Amino acid sequence: MKGVFTKRYLFIWLLLNFSLFFFCSPSTEDYILKAKTELAKENSINAFRYFQKAYESSLPDEYFLLDRDRSFSTFALSAKREHAIFLEEKENKKGKINQFEIIDFVNDERFGAEIKGEVYSLSLSPSGKYAVFLTDPDANKNLMLKSTVENENEDDEKKCAILIWDIAKEEYHPIENLPLNCREKPAVSDFGLILFVQDEKIMAYDIKKNPYVRQYIENSLDKTLNDITNLGSVFYSASNTPYLLYGNFGTYTLYSIKDKNIQKITDKASFNKVYFLVSEEHIGVFTGGASEHKIDFFSNDSKNSLYQIETQSWKDAAFISPEHYYFLKKNRLVEAKNAGIAEIPFWATKIYAGKSTEIYFLSSLGTAMKYAGKKPPPDSVVIFKTANELDEIGD
Repeated sequence: MKGVFTKRYLFIWLLLNFSLFFFCSPSTEDYILKAKTELAKENSINAFRYFQKAYESSLPDEYFLLDRDRSFSTFALSAKREHAIFLEEKENKKGKINQFEIIDFVNDERFGAEIKGEVYSLSLSPSGKYAVFLTDPDANKNLMLKSTVENENEDDEKKCAILIWDIAKEEYHPIENLPLNCREKPAVSDFGLILFVQDEKIMAYDIKKNPYVRQYIENSLDKTLNDITNLGSVFYSASNTPYLLYGNFGTYTLYSIKDKNIQKITDKASFNKVYFLVSEEHIGVFTGGASEHKIDFFSNDSKNSLYQIETQSWKDAAFISPEHYYFLKKNRLVEAKNAGIAEIPFWATKIYAGKSTEIYFLSSLGTAMKYAGKKPPPDSVVIFKTANELDEIGD
């Protein structure tokens, strides 16, 4: 086994020396040399990390959405796919300060601001008019109004609060300090209607018309059983139609919400995430057990699955159409198109489909990137393949 291990390292070493001839970028060459140093120590984890940095430094600017030296912890895309928001975590003497950056793809503009404390979720309204954050209320008291409601179910679990950023005005919109479970996920429409789950009820806060908390749906949701708290995640489609995923621990129910009525679509969802197609407004959820995962797509008024896509152990996915989509397998980007599957030379942690056939993603280094069908330069791909060879050794 040791002999095989050493031979594979030798193969990678030769590839490293070969690749050094092709790159004049000081950073690329420097990262490759650092990878060689780690390989000499047989430290494959550190070497792989330097390979990733070498690969990104070798790529042309067209693959980067923002500064390639910045590292973001998460991002989200608006339902109409015209805006994206990226969150960069930073620390200073006073605590955590997050810098968020918003990209307007339509007008080719970039702007951002800071948000204090931990951010537990973030999303954009469908047209990118508002950004909604679930964050630490103690760090942002100056941006909140005093709450007029209290939780019915008091417990020791940490509570979070909603913050709304008005993108056009580039300022926070003060709303009540609404004490929510930090694992809930609120959402905001283009019309300023915030929907969220609180104490097994669907609640609303309208920042324009009725700036106070009220119960939005008359009936309560299913009660929490066996001391397991059901959680709610709200999502708006491109047409500002709200959906709710409600449940916990691999058992979720998908609802559509229309005219203050709630309709169950399926109770077979197994993950707390939804997917929207680019080609048409259908919503998809993971269903099935661990070895039989698939994604079922529904319309907002149908309980029957329109079509299914078989999956494996995907970490994330982005759908352009039922025949064309991308997914992450072992953090590697894979394209499925017309029943064919091909690995695209990128590592990623989170992906979204853009307005046409492009995709946006966070690389494994946290870099904001894009891919629109053009393959990276061959010399860069040499580094990618060498790194994957090393990654296989690590496994």
